Amino acid sequence: MRTSFYVSVAILVTLTSCVSGGFESGEYDYNYDSPAAALAETADPPPKPNQQIAPEPEPELVTVQMRAGDTLYSLSVKHLGTGRRWLEIASLNGFSDAQVTNLSIGQVIRLPAR
Repeated sequence: MRTSFYVSVAILVTLTSCVSGGFESGEYDYNYDSPAAALAETADPPPKPNQQIAPEPEPELVTVQMRAGDTLYSLSVKHLGTGRRWLEIASLNGFSDAQVTNLSIGQVIRLPAR
C-alpha cells in the first residue's frame, strides 16, 4: 500500500513539474506575452490618419549614348556587371527584336539601376 502512495506522489510531482515548465515555486513568469504580441511590439506602428506616407524613391536610371561598336550586351557588361541583363535594357527602352539589331550611334539608351 505504501508503494502505491509513493508512486502516486512521484507521478504527481512529475506532472506538476511538467505543467509548470520547470519553474520552482514562485518563479513562474506571469507576464508572458504571446509570440504574436512580441512581434507586434517590434513592427512599425501604423501611420496616423493625417500622416503622409512617403513614396519609395524610384530607382535611378542611367542614360548613355551609343558609340561605335556598342551593343546592348556590351553596355550591360560595362554598366551592370553582367551581360545577362541586356534583355532588361531592351525592355526598359521598349525595343523590339528588330530594333535591337538596328541601334544607331548617338542614340540615348536608358539603363536600369545596378
